[in-house]
Amino acid sequence: MSFSTIIGHKVPIGLITSAIERERLPNAYLFSGEESIGKRLVATTFAKAVNCLEKGLGPCNSCPSCRMIEGDIHPDVSTIVPDGTQIKIAQIRALQEKMIYKPYKGRRRVYIVDEADKMNLEASNSFLKTLEEPMGDTTIILITSRPNSLPATLLSRCEQIRFVPPPSDMIAGLLVKDKGMGYDEAMILSLISMGKVGVALSAEQGELIQERDKIINLIPRLVDEGASGIFETSRDLSGLPGDMDKSICWLMIILRDILVFRESKDPSMIINRDRIEDIESMGREVSASGIIKLINQIWDAERLVARNINRQLTLDLLFISIRDLFRSEGIGEY
Repeated sequence: MSFSTIIGHKVPIGLITSAIERERLPNAYLFSGEESIGKRLVATTFAKAVNCLEKGLGPCNSCPSCRMIEGDIHPDVSTIVPDGTQIKIAQIRALQEKMIYKPYKGRRRVYIVDEADKMNLEASNSFLKTLEEPMGDTTIILITSRPNSLPATLLSRCEQIRFVPPPSDMIAGLLVKDKGMGYDEAMILSLISMGKVGVALSAEQGELIQERDKIINLIPRLVDEGASGIFETSRDLSGLPGDMDKSICWLMIILRDILVFRESKDPSMIINRDRIEDIESMGREVSASGIIKLINQIWDAERLVARNINRQLTLDLLFISIRDLFRSEGIGEY
């Protein structure tokens, strides 16, 4: 992969290649933006570019250095990811030990810290000391979808670059080319993946649509459920953290569509365009204020889940609120 073949991100890539061309590379970058939109891909491409033996603005992808970085075996390029739910101080100390030495094979050491917001307090404090004493031949790249979760002192020592999702038609074109999809199917997938190129490319054909349909079909079913049925449903969805996170995300997207279509009646503004009849039916009589209140509750649920508050209880209360809103405002099975 080279900068020119990355989908979207023209502004971030322009800033990065300009720094490479001027040989004015910062000691620390912060790449922030939604999950799975290509931040880590750009970080890896940067690491290849500054160590490429061809010495251009972008990597050649064929020299020994580029191939080692692609294979994650380059001695001067490392990526840290959470160990379980956190990035721990032992991982940061191991990185700091590597910084003592000069680059072994390449021209510049590059250390990528993915999901940097998951550094625990000890790790974060230790890492801050590293940024306060920068090494001239090293660039650290912090990657996060939650920059506000990082300490302000840490943020202030990084050159911050914000990534935004690429346009849906770009992602659809990539899916047509790489996965052989028809354009209509690719466009639906690009829309419901919310600009997350990694999600769209890694999903098995139909997987995202099945996940989405499960939650769309759940909403009217909750209206007719008793408490025991709701508790059973939330228990099933909260069993695996990934399933619960996806469920909450889908609920947010679907409620957003209900609200937007209720107010605008414009199908082009809807993400789930292939389910427009269901979106319209669910939003026909529900109030905008009720949906907004529910969306705010979902945001609260996301924060509680991030703090490891009881996941099933959080989902129990959320599903009861969904049932009560749609039941009280006259929406049932359709």
